[in-house]
Amino acid sequence: MAHVLNTKVKVLASSGPGLAFIAYPAALALLPVPQLWSVLFFLMMIMLGLDSQYAYVEIIMTGFTDSWPSLRAHKQLLLGCVLVFG
Repeated sequence: MAHVLNTKVKVLASSGPGLAFIAYPAALALLPVPQLWSVLFFLMMIMLGLDSQYAYVEIIMTGFTDSWPSLRAHKQLLLGCVLVFG
């Protein structure tokens, strides 16, 4: 990609969200069948986000049920409340 844009790799490979949402999709466009790779990349990003959310919800649920053991009997209701307020 640096060769195509006639720039240095240091300029393109800056860290942060710019790398994931600007440089990487642009590099995918240079591959054969770029639509397939782009769909797979963004599905991967969605799965990473969902996985992170799952971990956060489990942390909150564990904190509530450990602090108030009586909530364990109503775990589904508590989960619904955490999801709605989240």
